[in-house]
Amino acid sequence: MIRILHIITRLDVGGSSENTILSVTRMPSEEFACGLVSGRTTEPPPGITRSLAERNIQWAVVPALRREIHPLRDLCALSALRRLIREERPDIVHTHTSKAGFLGRLAARLEHVPHIIHTPHGHVFGGYFSPAASCLFIGLERLAAHWTDRIVTLTDAEAAQHLALGIGRPEQFILG
Repeated sequence: MIRILHIITRLDVGGSSENTILSVTRMPSEEFACGLVSGRTTEPPPGITRSLAERNIQWAVVPALRREIHPLRDLCALSALRRLIREERPDIVHTHTSKAGFLGRLAARLEHVPHIIHTPHGHVFGGYFSPAASCLFIGLERLAAHWTDRIVTLTDAEAAQHLALGIGRPEQFILG
């Protein structure tokens, strides 16, 4: 049985949450055991609790895992993710979205998880933050790409945008 731990910043209504829930609940249970970790969720998609319970999928909440940058809280989230990874001993950690993507991949790397996958669900490299903050996020993504076996993008254009920014290598990208 292959154990997969999915990590997402939050499971509020939206495309990234729905995609993650589908990934967790639609894997063949004879072959895969999936777990789910998120930060606090204020507006979960309808039926998520029932859907996870029907598939016997554990959903752990890490309150410190939040969207905004807060170094102390982010260190607490990293520590909690490392603890959960040690407890679950997954074969694969699959991260979703930016914050969970960086902290989850770092935790997986530090805990020697054999395979690390990341789905950005878009990116925040331009237009959302100051140029300095955007440079920092690009640098962090470049670093995290070194620890990542596969980066799942929705389109070829998204993969090309990452590559143009020096994030990852062409062979890492797959369409999802």
